[in-house]
Amino acid sequence: MTDKLEELLQPKGFLPMRLMKTAPGTCPECGVKHKPEEPHDGGSIAYQYSFYNKHGRVPSWQDAMAHCPDHIKQICIGVLTRFGIVVVSKEPEKAGENECLEHIQNPFPSSNLP
Repeated sequence: MTDKLEELLQPKGFLPMRLMKTAPGTCPECGVKHKPEEPHDGGSIAYQYSFYNKHGRVPSWQDAMAHCPDHIKQICIGVLTRFGIVVVSKEPEKAGENECLEHIQNPFPSSNLP
């Protein structure tokens, strides 16, 4: 194989992808019906690809709620913490381009399953 072909075959994270439009009446970013002041669904594949295509990195829960008022952020952080998800307190826009604030984790770790 040529070096160029080998380079092209190496995985590099998400590949740019065009998704179908979200359903009418849902958020165009995450595809979930929520109020504008509520966070995007960080686990939504639509949101993950939408964010990645715009910013070149995987979104964090902090990114999903960056547009929310502080009191909504605190409620969301509390709920995520109960599921064992640690939300980093850095401002997303201050993070390095390749720095992932935290990976979107499974909100239902096996220890919490019935």
